[in-house]
Amino acid sequence: MEIIDLIERETKRVDNDLVSIVMPAFNSAKWIKEAISSVQEQTYTHWELIISDDCSNDDTITIIERAAKNDSRLHVLKSDKNQGAALARNKALKETQGRFVAFLDSDDLWSKDKLEHQLNFMKSNHYGMCYTSYDLINELGQYKKTIRVPENVTYDSYLKRPITCTHTILFDSTIVSKDLMLMPDIKRGQDGATWLHILKTGIVGYGLDESLAMYRRHEGSLSNNKFKAIKRMWFLYRKVEKLPLLYASCCFISYAFNAVKKYI
Repeated sequence: MEIIDLIERETKRVDNDLVSIVMPAFNSAKWIKEAISSVQEQTYTHWELIISDDCSNDDTITIIERAAKNDSRLHVLKSDKNQGAALARNKALKETQGRFVAFLDSDDLWSKDKLEHQLNFMKSNHYGMCYTSYDLINELGQYKKTIRVPENVTYDSYLKRPITCTHTILFDSTIVSKDLMLMPDIKRGQDGATWLHILKTGIVGYGLDESLAMYRRHEGSLSNNKFKAIKRMWFLYRKVEKLPLLYASCCFISYAFNAVKKYI
């Protein structure tokens, strides 16, 4: 019933030029003002930013509401209990009114011409799913390196070379239905599981090799993050996609090789 309701809402209200931006937030007071500003500074101005606060207990909600008072394009959703990033994103997604859907986490940033360049690229090529290259930054916002993305990605190629693209991804909901963007309620890898689910339908994602976003890497837990990434990918291979052990192992070797190459 939930998916049917979502489709009905899509049919009733879709603004063909509007970009709906989904942002989950939890205890993001340190970063979220900068993330919001990076959206407000976009050269493409016809957007809405839907921020879904997942029961933060710091100053996150105060910062969000203060920003929303001064910009009618910002919409705030509040949860009375913590449910995780996937459900926070889904809550925001159900409120979107735009044809195009983008995702941005509360500690990441966009370049000011991100939406303009990406929309032009998608519209001129009639693409339904697009992602871009991006810069790695540290906790202080200092540049580390640029991550280049492949020209395109399919279900099989994503298994072997997953792309960290949530903060750069843009969908055209006339090609990729919003019900496909709903994320599964799993502990880790919700976004990767969603992109695999979409790609498995035959959708192809296309890369724009312009660095149009910044991904904040938190150095303090880097080794722990690597271990979590390994567990997350194996979980996606075996528990979510249910790949045979041999094929999952081959995909994992390819994933590990590409991950090392990306960060050295």
